[in-house]
Amino acid sequence: MWYGLVIVFAGAIAYANSFRGVFLLDDFGHIVTSETIKSVGPLSVHLADFRPLVHFTLALNYAISGLEVWSYHVVNLLIHLASAMVLYTILKSTPKLSSREGGSFQDRSQPLLSTQIAFAVALLWAIHPIQTQAITYIIQRGESLMGMWYLFVIYCVLRCHLSGNWAAWKIIAVACCAAGMFTKETMVTAPFAALMYDAVFLSGTWRGALRRRWPMYVGMSLTWGILAYLGLFHDILYGSKKHGVDLGFQVETMTPWTYLLTQPEVILHYLRLCVWPYPQCFDYGWQPVKSWMDAAVPGMIVLAMLGVTALGLIKRPKLGFLGAWVFVILSPTSSFIPIKDFAFEHRMYLPLATILILAVAGGQRIVEATGKRIGVVLFTLAAVLLGGRTILRNADYSSASVMWADVVAQRPMHARAWNYYGVALAVEGKHEDAVRAYQQALAIKPDSDDVQINCGKALSKLGRYPEAVTHYREALKVSADDAMLHHSLAIALEKCGQLDAALAEYSETIRLDPGHPFARFNRGLALKSAGKWAEAEVAFEQAAKFNTGDADARYQRAVCLVQLGKVQGAVQELEWVVQGRPDHAAARELLAQLRRPG
Repeated sequence: MWYGLVIVFAGAIAYANSFRGVFLLDDFGHIVTSETIKSVGPLSVHLADFRPLVHFTLALNYAISGLEVWSYHVVNLLIHLASAMVLYTILKSTPKLSSREGGSFQDRSQPLLSTQIAFAVALLWAIHPIQTQAITYIIQRGESLMGMWYLFVIYCVLRCHLSGNWAAWKIIAVACCAAGMFTKETMVTAPFAALMYDAVFLSGTWRGALRRRWPMYVGMSLTWGILAYLGLFHDILYGSKKHGVDLGFQVETMTPWTYLLTQPEVILHYLRLCVWPYPQCFDYGWQPVKSWMDAAVPGMIVLAMLGVTALGLIKRPKLGFLGAWVFVILSPTSSFIPIKDFAFEHRMYLPLATILILAVAGGQRIVEATGKRIGVVLFTLAAVLLGGRTILRNADYSSASVMWADVVAQRPMHARAWNYYGVALAVEGKHEDAVRAYQQALAIKPDSDDVQINCGKALSKLGRYPEAVTHYREALKVSADDAMLHHSLAIALEKCGQLDAALAEYSETIRLDPGHPFARFNRGLALKSAGKWAEAEVAFEQAAKFNTGDADARYQRAVCLVQLGKVQGAVQELEWVVQGRPDHAAARELLAQLRRPG
């Protein structure tokens, strides 16, 4: 119990400053601008999302705190601490002898790892800095929540074995596996990982594991149907961006071969971060290898590691399992199925566990050779260093501009990072700096319509409208059907005094998006500036209809009616405005003038 409390306490201390973490990158699409999380509803409502259970929990957070980040971070931390406790329980309860190795049941109930080693591994896993992306980056709750279900599946298999195959544990294992499939697609490997764990540590053979618990593994395998229902396999084969995920064999920027050749280098980087977690990068923008020669050395190292793992599973299964755990869990993201991003640190959330087992077990040899006090000192030093680094890394998440400044410093050729750095600077009102960041992004990727639009907005804020027009027109070469882009261009053209061109863009905006909330109103203002009172009056009338009686639109229409000599119509409009908006000073003043005799 005390070990468990220490794990929870240490994890809470390491992530106490994570509650200040702001929304970043994919948080905006899945949380800030998402409509599905604004209503909790039943889970079935969220099935249209790619990861329904993640979005359901986000909806609960939205119901609690809206877009205030604290509740999101509380849930992320609770998920992580629960996972750490399950991992600790598995490690201290996994039997030393499998059924195949003989001995009495009491012998087989002896734990493989001591409670102290299980505690050390679980604590270091809970506070290791490489875990920060899966916990402090809010939307990566998908990884940590999936990891929790994954560990629960392993725990249920263990409890099933220790309880003499009690059916309830089999049912719970399948339910946890299904929950994981609804959480994140990496869960696809869980049935195999559970069977491998059973065969190595519990039953002693693959055949024995299947013979004893085949209904459970059949049930787990059937949960793959959830991924099919959610469209994962279709997306891999034929491609789809409807969920904001760019993966599969139709990814335009890479081939399966290129992705496969690049992954050995990525895997070695992950392993380095497990040992020496500095520097970390929020968004690597990892570049693909240019030829198979560039991948030769990393590839041979990873192939050698795979060979040792396979040999270990045959000769020394318990050691082989540790390596297999890493490769099995990484296989969906580090094999030949292309994903838009080659590397993200959160993918090491579960694989880190077995790497720490090897490290702590190796440390035990030092303890045996040098004495217990040296071991305690080394463990305490490692925990303090890792926990301290986690606290420092969490501080980077407290500001978008700080985080993206760190990314561009490490990855100066990453266009997306420069773009988001510019967005963060613009939010802080640093538009000159934002423009420079956008220009850096465009120097790397000149055909990016998003960057062109963002640069145009920043230039507009600075009053540099001719330059903004240039960027908006460049963006239109890629996004000609973007109504908002045409609207932004129209405003910039109007500021430049190009009224005819601005009116044409306002009209195009309305054609592309008849329900646009501002296009008709702004078009009316442009017509009014040009002295085209009759056309302006019609534009304001339409704006009021589309915005259900917008007071400003009706006031502007009244102004146009006065210019057209239709005073009675103007009075009626102004009376409506004053009745609904008594604080509309301009409408009250104009109405008073029109009612004044003479």
